[in-house]
Amino acid sequence: MKNKDSFGWCLYRLPGSTEIVRVSGPISEVSESLPHSGFVFAPFDSSKKTLILENRQSEILNPDSLSGLPIELIPGSTPNQSITRKDYLSLTEKAIRALHTGRLRKVVTARFLNISINSLKKDFNLFQYFGQLCQAYPGMFVYLWQHSGGQTWIGATPELLLSQRGISCHTVALAGTRTLSSAVHFSVKEREEQQWVLRYLKETLEDAGIQNVSVQKTTESKAGNLKHLVTPVSFSLGDVDDRWLLIKMLHPTPAVCGYPQQEAFQFIKENESFDRSFYSGFLGSFDHDTMDLFVNIRSMQLHPDRLILYAGAGITSLSKPEAEWEETERKLDTLRRFLV
Repeated sequence: MKNKDSFGWCLYRLPGSTEIVRVSGPISEVSESLPHSGFVFAPFDSSKKTLILENRQSEILNPDSLSGLPIELIPGSTPNQSITRKDYLSLTEKAIRALHTGRLRKVVTARFLNISINSLKKDFNLFQYFGQLCQAYPGMFVYLWQHSGGQTWIGATPELLLSQRGISCHTVALAGTRTLSSAVHFSVKEREEQQWVLRYLKETLEDAGIQNVSVQKTTESKAGNLKHLVTPVSFSLGDVDDRWLLIKMLHPTPAVCGYPQQEAFQFIKENESFDRSFYSGFLGSFDHDTMDLFVNIRSMQLHPDRLILYAGAGITSLSKPEAEWEETERKLDTLRRFLV
């Protein structure tokens, strides 16, 4: 670990729990391995620095006592102009062409939306907003991250990256999106994009030397006003000496990047017009034998003058650009519906 000269805190609430946890302490950059315990905040691009909040103080908070924590917002480097429908459709069309001509089988194209501070509800309060997300999305991981002199993020994600209890671990292959009220079955395209995630997870666990992987039945999972296809995957850490190495092998999965991973990542780096930063990275708490890590989707970054919301859609050769745009709109609504 290094650069132990900054401080931060994080509020979070695990799926299915009513407990709001606050962790606080020094923030530093992870080096070769995880420390004994803490809270990790990692970017989409694993070549960029992953942050560790060392858990010097942890407490369970009453929902009515959330205010009063220090918030320091810094100016953002993301362009002031949101990604337009035209630009996103053009990006998606380019992705579809690449899917027809090369090794690429799936790629996730993302966009961002700027919302001016001046357009928020007059009584908007960040801590009350965090509480609203907790109440609205009991089955999702809700968090608020504050890095003094660094970045401030908030989100409500439905996607687990890795959960550990002793040597028992599980992850999920989550993809495909429909509105919760939709009576239409998931399409061949949506089932295909979810299967690429599952295939990647099985291949990666096999490459890590993990045996006795248990793949359960694919079901539909509620995520606010949306639903996704999800396949739980369980396995034992018994043959893994370095869980940090396993995490780095898993991330980013095809749920946020694509398949094959390297080809999809290269497409994203060459064609998306912005830096995803911590969007579609991962975050969560851990100690020596437990871990709860989640993929940082349905998230936004906070700046003094604006909020930046992020969303993406899984593109396959069967994708229709307009439908993918509409999917990102529905995903943005997860956070947007309580802002304006």
